[in-house]
Amino acid sequence: MSYSPPHQTRLASKYDAGWIIGLSDRVQTNLAQKGSEQVIGPLALQNVESSVRNGHCFIFEHWRHDAMTKVGSVMIVEYSNNYRFSEEEMSEMPAKKWFLHSLMIEPEFQGHGFGKVFLRKVLKMMGQEGEGVVLLDCFAGNEKLIEFYSSVGFVLLRAVPEEDYMVAVFMYNLKWNNRDEVRETTE
Repeated sequence: MSYSPPHQTRLASKYDAGWIIGLSDRVQTNLAQKGSEQVIGPLALQNVESSVRNGHCFIFEHWRHDAMTKVGSVMIVEYSNNYRFSEEEMSEMPAKKWFLHSLMIEPEFQGHGFGKVFLRKVLKMMGQEGEGVVLLDCFAGNEKLIEFYSSVGFVLLRAVPEEDYMVAVFMYNLKWNNRDEVRETTE
């Protein structure tokens, strides 16, 4: 009998696009039921297919009931200077910059550490491609999400105004992957 790991992270394929859109709808419904105003989905099929085609979409699977079950997805695209970093700030960052968005975990699996395991593995995989930084943003008033990203190793750079609220902007330097092994088990 061969050993199967409890979970795996892989690049999404074109066959995952429909599931990713369904996941975004389930996550959005769950957020709304909890009273959150955060908007994550449903994602547009064209955007998902483009991310998958460009190798910018990852899937997290967990061993459950004798089979791998899809649990989460995330997209990471090339970064454009959305937050008006100065030329000096941009020059201090590695040339390769990525933007993480649409990190989603099936509602029934949320709160069990899967998001941390998944994100750490994605960052480790991206670090194998060379140096660079991953940037992301979230609602600055969501302390739980800020704590989540900080616990994975992201550094809070700033909070910027966005309409009538503040957005927290984070950075993760991919060379940080070399200082600690990515933990492969849930916490």
